[in-house]
Amino acid sequence: MDEKDRKIVEILQKNGREQFNVIARKVSLSSAAVHARVIKLERAGIIEGYSTRIDAKKLGLNIEVLLNITVDHSKDDSEKTLKEIIKLKGVISAFTMTGDWDYQIRLFIRDISDLNGVTTKVIKQAVPHMIRSSTSIVMARAEKPLDW
Repeated sequence: MDEKDRKIVEILQKNGREQFNVIARKVSLSSAAVHARVIKLERAGIIEGYSTRIDAKKLGLNIEVLLNITVDHSKDDSEKTLKEIIKLKGVISAFTMTGDWDYQIRLFIRDISDLNGVTTKVIKQAVPHMIRSSTSIVMARAEKPLDW
């Protein structure tokens, strides 16, 4: 991967729908060369796919939550547990972790009244071997594309 590939990836991270001719101008290559490089990056697994960012608040999901849970390890299959968690409505990511908690779940809810139901009913149904949980409400978030 050379500097032109890095720049192409950087541009696509900011806008996955950017047209090849626009990228080509920015990296001083032809559109065909950019297209060939993007295909090469996709085949190498560097570009895994393209997605659309959604504004959760405009869908009525006004509160972002980080939910940490600990499970009974004798009953846990982390691969299966992650698959069950990620199926839940409002969940956008789930992680197995080291440290005090076994899993962290990032999700969106409509309002505070949803919070108790999500943590005590929905998550407990998906992860019946959950022992304890801790919930944090996200006050602000900053994100940026991966740089290296």
